[in-house]
Amino acid sequence: TDGHTRLLAWYLHGHKKVACVWEDIEMDWDAYRIYVQWCEEEGIETIANLKDRILDPEEYQVLWLDRCRVMQDELQASRRS
Repeated sequence: TDGHTRLLAWYLHGHKKVACVWEDIEMDWDAYRIYVQWCEEEGIETIANLKDRILDPEEYQVLWLDRCRVMQDELQASRRS
């Protein structure tokens, strides 16, 4: 699932292919759709699009982790109402 960090490191080390393994786990498809929408809005179509967008840990916390947490909280609230 959340393998974009590892995949970017793999790509930056010159790899062009990666083996994928299907995970038979419960997914939050509403959240996944939102993640895809965010990528589309930012023009992120492949892992190569992230190579010039590497963040330091503090930026990553604010721009990704906190954003994801807010989105998850909003999804949970909407499901309760």
